[in-house]
Amino acid sequence: MDNTSCLVVFFFVALTGVWILVALNKRAELANLKETYENSLTNLRNRPTDPEVHERTLRAGRAYANATRNKAGVTLFDETALANDIRAVTANASQSSNQNPKHTPAAVQVKSKTETIDERIAALQKFRAADMITDEEFEKKRKDILDSI
Repeated sequence: MDNTSCLVVFFFVALTGVWILVALNKRAELANLKETYENSLTNLRNRPTDPEVHERTLRAGRAYANATRNKAGVTLFDETALANDIRAVTANASQSSNQNPKHTPAAVQVKSKTETIDERIAALQKFRAADMITDEEFEKKRKDILDSI
């Protein structure tokens, strides 16, 4: 084999090795984020009324969801799935009737039916600004809100 052929083979093997290392690293990062989220859900199950635990769980879930989408952002569907997970682990939580709603995390607060159109659209704008929903999702939901008038 001449030098050029050896260099081509060496380059191909090196490139393949780098690709495998990147893929393994990505898989390990995803597994770590998943484990962090699952541990956070377990912690939330044990302390369902603690707003800080709610927030940590939500952040861990968003990080995991973002990683599953190749860091392209968290979608509205991801947010819904996270809210469902959180509701599922806190479903049996006994909350006192005098708990101050200001201390309930925004992600798990139930929206009032009397919320104005402006407030609903402002909330959507916040989601879009935080890259939690895409522009297309924003426009679709905005149209749904305006159509409900």
